[in-house]
Amino acid sequence: MTARDRLWGTPSPEDAGAHTADLFDWQAAVAAADSFAVAVMHLEDANNDDALSKAILCEHQEDYAVVDDDEVQLVSVKHRGLSRGAYTWSALADEGGLAHLYARWKGLGRGLSCRMLTNSELKSGDDASELRAACQKLRDGGNRDDCERVLRAFTVELLRIPEKADIPKKWRPLEGASKAQIVPTQELLDDVSAFLSILTFDTGRPQPDDIEEAAPQKYVEPLLDQLGLSATMARPAWNAVLGMFRQRMRGRGKLPLQDLAGIIANIRGESSTQRLERTLRRRVVTAQDVIFAVQNAVNSPGAYATPNLTVAATRLAAKLEDGGCTVTTILSAETFAERWRRERHKNSDVPGMAGQFYDAEERLRYLASKVAEEAAEESGGAKFGSKMWRKLDGSELAGALGALPVPHDPLVALGGICDLASRCQVWFGPHFDVEARQAQMRGQRGEHAVGLVEGAAA
Repeated sequence: MTARDRLWGTPSPEDAGAHTADLFDWQAAVAAADSFAVAVMHLEDANNDDALSKAILCEHQEDYAVVDDDEVQLVSVKHRGLSRGAYTWSALADEGGLAHLYARWKGLGRGLSCRMLTNSELKSGDDASELRAACQKLRDGGNRDDCERVLRAFTVELLRIPEKADIPKKWRPLEGASKAQIVPTQELLDDVSAFLSILTFDTGRPQPDDIEEAAPQKYVEPLLDQLGLSATMARPAWNAVLGMFRQRMRGRGKLPLQDLAGIIANIRGESSTQRLERTLRRRVVTAQDVIFAVQNAVNSPGAYATPNLTVAATRLAAKLEDGGCTVTTILSAETFAERWRRERHKNSDVPGMAGQFYDAEERLRYLASKVAEEAAEESGGAKFGSKMWRKLDGSELAGALGALPVPHDPLVALGGICDLASRCQVWFGPHFDVEARQAQMRGQRGEHAVGLVEGAAA
């Protein structure tokens, strides 16, 4: 059985991206970037009749998997806030997702490769950069003895989080053992060495605010050149493929027979394997899909033109704009705030929940006040809204949610801060006349002062 067969036929232990839905846009963008490389590989392959021979499978086992004939590469996508800096050695196994990736590699029979993809870098002069070098040496067939120190140190890090790494109990240390007391068995060292030999690091990908601007030239134009199409069509081609990934990352791709496929399955009584295959079809983007989407965009570029992004003149938008934030940030903040309002409304009838939300918002307001003070001090009188926004990314926001029955995701908590800003309880700069600024924004956009609804009156 090939790695591709195992990937396709093995149910995923969980929905890999369910807890980070608000970062799907960047994840979809980096997967879309990879898909252009897969499409070029398809064009260069003489035996390209099999539609699934070059493809990307989204959100199954890992964030996505790249299929190259019978070979598979699992890709773990990790976005890291700019304020947190490069990945350090201590962060790679847990926050960097390598323990989870190791567990998935084992669960799929070990006969595939793995990649950690991130917008960050690995800290130089630290064991993090040495780990990358060790992986390359092992991949090249170098002397394992040269990598022994790093191998042992990384294995110890995995043993500190054995559940995430899915390490068999016979290889685990005694409960409560300190880091210095953990001694990996030779069998585990051999297994981790095999994992590191197929692991690559894909670092420094464009930041979320930059990737859509950089993508057409970096990723799309080479495929257009291969297809003999004009490079001026790069932007609509990118938009077409990115839109496809936004759907497939959520398992919403179209089946050939759409909902009829499910009805037919019920009539015929499909097996669990057939049901899994039908489900995964909604998550696949083949090289042929990419090429077809590109050609379609070239034929109808207007349908895939980048929309002219404008923001409504809300109080939240006025504060972020005054603080120097970009349109992308403002639109994201509005989305996060609306998500917080939905969570609050969903729980509004539960006894005692109003008080819990009030307490959580008090904690979020306190965190926002500390970040605002730091950003204002560091900015030395300049606009500090964008600096404050970046610092909020690195704050311990999720902890402020307490026992609220909401996803304990930093972006959910950030939505609470954005909603507080819309109620004039959090500011991204010095106090000003919000209503006057809103009127000015409406005048610039040609809007009327009607139909603008926010969380509560200021």
